[in-house]
Amino acid sequence: MGNKNGFDPGIRKGVQVYWEQGERIVVVHPGGYLHSVGNGQHVLVETKPVDGTRMYWFGIVSSTAYFFCP
Repeated sequence: MGNKNGFDPGIRKGVQVYWEQGERIVVVHPGGYLHSVGNGQHVLVETKPVDGTRMYWFGIVSSTAYFFCP
């Protein structure tokens, strides 16, 4: 088991929460579901692997929208 505050690449299903530079990051893996998400929350959504590489969409939640960032 790795750092309890860091991303654990061994987790591949469900939802994972970790802290990076003081920011709370929520990772939604395949089969994961968020019951709610707070304003300003950072969210990573894992997509299907591309050529064996795990890929993610990154977004930030606001009170009116969810923004995907390039």
